[in-house]
Amino acid sequence: MSLADSRHAPGSDRSHAPLINDLPAELLSSIFEWYMFPGEPGFFGDYFPEVPLVVSHVCRLWRETALDLPFMWRRILVKTCQNEGRYLLAQMFLQRTKDQTIALCYSETGCKKDHRGKPCTAAIEFVIRNIGQLHSLILEDIEGETLSCLSKIPGDAASRLSCLVVTVDWRCQAFPPVTMQAALSPLYRAPSLRILDWGLHTLEKDILWGQLTRVETTISSIDVKDFLHILACGKVLQSVRVYLENPRQMDEAVQVSTARYAPVENVTIREMDLECDGPQDDLFRALRLPNLTRLALSPLSESDGMRVLFNDFQVFSDFLGRVRGGLQEFALDYAHDQLEDMVRIQIFGLPQMSTLLNLRIRETAGGAGDDFFKALTIDSRGSAPLLPRLTSLRTSACTTTDGVISRMLQSRHTHRYPLRNIFLGYPCGTAVPQPRDAAAYDTLSAMGWEIGIEELPMPFSWSDQESVWE
Repeated sequence: MSLADSRHAPGSDRSHAPLINDLPAELLSSIFEWYMFPGEPGFFGDYFPEVPLVVSHVCRLWRETALDLPFMWRRILVKTCQNEGRYLLAQMFLQRTKDQTIALCYSETGCKKDHRGKPCTAAIEFVIRNIGQLHSLILEDIEGETLSCLSKIPGDAASRLSCLVVTVDWRCQAFPPVTMQAALSPLYRAPSLRILDWGLHTLEKDILWGQLTRVETTISSIDVKDFLHILACGKVLQSVRVYLENPRQMDEAVQVSTARYAPVENVTIREMDLECDGPQDDLFRALRLPNLTRLALSPLSESDGMRVLFNDFQVFSDFLGRVRGGLQEFALDYAHDQLEDMVRIQIFGLPQMSTLLNLRIRETAGGAGDDFFKALTIDSRGSAPLLPRLTSLRTSACTTTDGVISRMLQSRHTHRYPLRNIFLGYPCGTAVPQPRDAAAYDTLSAMGWEIGIEELPMPFSWSDQESVWE
């Protein structure tokens, strides 16, 4: 007798019956579906393809519901292998989706090859054969043989594809551009494509920017001119993350820019994440992004670093001044040179920063000092401080005297400002934290504040793969 049937057994002890047995089958299936698929299309996380099999056999009470829930089977992970096991599993998943579109991840990371040195092609053939049923496709670390296979896809086959994520094995980066284009153009030019995460060094010129809502170029470095072209063509583009080439080699720390680009306005962009080195005055001068709500700036490389974000503060100020509703999130990874407190206060004192909810700054030299935290403090008259709507603050390498940060936090608590989430980094070798600040952190933590403290090495190092929003 199964646990699911025990509640119906005469004289069974209900006190020992799992509460899960009393839940309706539909609710159990919904819980498992929500657990497995919490994110957006194309997101797999820690998902394993065998999970629905386990779910469907947990108990007879709701097994039939699990088998008859097409959404539960819509995410498939296939890898190259020496037998057709994964292919058969994927085929079973596909049947249980009952002709609904699926999200598929195809990975060649650590793939096995047969005695002739060739990978099994059953998995990629499964992808090609069912390309018309995919709404999301991740191609991870694909090799040359796979590119040859993908070139067989007819130009109009991926008619339902809306999300494409592609990275290739480093040995394929030397392939002629025409080979890459022939293999991947049926995918990145799919008529329904809306999300593109492009992990190749070469950015194809015939990408249909006008239909995309989100673009990421995680390896390709593009220049300002090409980036402005993307924004000009992206009539429905909402989110963009790009690697920008250094506009010029700077012989000196400050060099006046002479380049000028025609103004480019994009009213749909809400999120912009730029990884770049050197001042970006040319870009900020040209951009008109009135509905921008999130901005992230970080260096391409730790060795060079973003020594200066701009040569002319007025250019950056004017760029933000063209944002109508104000920013909600701002993240800055600033390498080597210290961002002076006065510049920091100037930036966050702009009207477009008064709406900021989340702020993150990471620096390798100096850091937020007394003046910055004093500007965040409410004075005795209760006047509005810098960043009045801030709910989350993360900053590294704080160089403050004891009590400055605690006074800021206590003033915001007293006057009921929304700041409740704090993460502070201190330079290596300093007291972490100092006595008066430490006492305030303990008191506020007991009241439900989230306060994190860390002693950071100098210079500070972070992974290239880490998102500035994590």
